[in-house]
Amino acid sequence: MFALAGVVRLTNLGVFRAIDEEDRWNWAVDFFRALLSRNLPGTLVGDGYPGIVPVWLETLWLFAASVYHSLLQGKWIGEPGVYDLIHTWGRMSHLAWQRFPIALVNTLLVVAVFGYVRRLFGRRVALVAAILISLDPFLLSDSRVNRAEALLTGLMAVSLLALLLSLQNSGRKHFIISAIFGGLAWLTKSQALVLLPMFGAITLVWQWLEADNWQHAVRRWILTLLGWASIAAIVFIALWPAAWVVPADTFHLMTKFLTRKVGAEGVKIFFLGKMVLNQDPGWLFYPVIFLLRVTPLTLVGLLLGAVMFTKNSVPQLVREKISLQTFRDWMKNSDPVVWSLVLYAVLYVAGMSLGSHKQDRFLMTIFPVMDILAALAFVRFAEHRRWQPRRLLIAGGTMLVLQLAMVLPYHPYYFSYFNPLLGGGATATKLTRIGWGEGMDRVAAYLNTLEHPETLKVSARF
Repeated sequence: MFALAGVVRLTNLGVFRAIDEEDRWNWAVDFFRALLSRNLPGTLVGDGYPGIVPVWLETLWLFAASVYHSLLQGKWIGEPGVYDLIHTWGRMSHLAWQRFPIALVNTLLVVAVFGYVRRLFGRRVALVAAILISLDPFLLSDSRVNRAEALLTGLMAVSLLALLLSLQNSGRKHFIISAIFGGLAWLTKSQALVLLPMFGAITLVWQWLEADNWQHAVRRWILTLLGWASIAAIVFIALWPAAWVVPADTFHLMTKFLTRKVGAEGVKIFFLGKMVLNQDPGWLFYPVIFLLRVTPLTLVGLLLGAVMFTKNSVPQLVREKISLQTFRDWMKNSDPVVWSLVLYAVLYVAGMSLGSHKQDRFLMTIFPVMDILAALAFVRFAEHRRWQPRRLLIAGGTMLVLQLAMVLPYHPYYFSYFNPLLGGGATATKLTRIGWGEGMDRVAAYLNTLEHPETLKVSARF
């Protein structure tokens, strides 16, 4: 799984720089220098994103590079050497190494998701899900650059799956793991705060399905949420020094960022063929983006799952006398874990749709869950048809080949992928904003082949 996820995440990392990586890099530089000078209030970096997990990963790279140059000189390079590291020695020439820590963690998160899916649904579902998640081009696009969306997606996915395993097995260890990864997700992007109400709804459904005594169930539900939130908050505060020493300033910055992003002010996107400025693009935004960004295999799996559900489960529910108790029994028998994944995706999209500030990358968080549900549909369809192991192996190998054939032609420019079933990039340019800097390296290479390139005047958006 590490090899499958890593071969597309850890190779050709230095080809271009995404347009907003510069901001994230500057945050890490400020954070690193603040730690070196023991200026803990100086670790209040960024614009309230908060982006602290990617900042820590970049800081580890800066520290490793500082140690390396110190070993070359035979002594600690000190502040002048750190200044040279940041300003003189050239970031673009070391771009691949700067991105490596983030790409490595994103790879490990895919492996962790695979491990949890195997424990929840079995080896077959986990293997198919691993193919779809490892080679999901939308997730890949952000997994290889110094941005937070893919990290947030992986951290939230592990937090969700660990919580579901703890609910399924009443396991305290995985509950703690879920809360730790939830805290890391909060540190990565403030939109991870939706985890608390989403997990509240999921755990409430589980308590409702399991409860014999409602009062006892509600009490247990409240204690579960408080315990999870407390552990996540401890992780959040422990890993951001500014939250220890200037908590008021830290949370003021985050609050200001959140209120700014929820409102319509500053929204500037291209959607459905027109420019949207300082207004909500509407509830269609995320459904359209999902169809544009999903892979054909995942989309087919989701449609297959919907057909199987309509054919097998709905008639069973309709035949029963409709009541709260029959619905409860039906949900309990039809796998609460699956319903929890569906609820997670629906609540997340609903929550993100409330704000006016919408971006396609905000939807990335649900893609691993969609891939898992598609994998589950494929495997259950094959098991229902009683396919033999050899046929299952051939089917899995075919899916791997198809997904590789779909994804590898875009390597390493995964931002440019759009669903070929909808017309690919040709359709996307008419519907949504595209381009995060991919291909600018090729533009520069082409310009340098022209006569006297140093005399050319070139205009670019970034």
